[in-house]
Amino acid sequence: MLCVIGATALAGCATTNQCEKLSPMAGDATVAVQGAIDAAFLSGGGTVRLSKGDWHIGGIRIRSNVTLYLE
Repeated sequence: MLCVIGATALAGCATTNQCEKLSPMAGDATVAVQGAIDAAFLSGGGTVRLSKGDWHIGGIRIRSNVTLYLE
């Protein structure tokens, strides 16, 4: 599961803790993970959390005030 924690606003979302039903081994997750990082950054910071498993991710850019938490 991919979660953004602590972001104050995400496009189309009303709560501060957002989880997307994206699981490991579901294909290339680069766009989804980068989107979560960017959303947290644009909201002033937060934590992007990935559940344990094998994630297929290419190059990503970590932004200021964003923590990438890997279980």
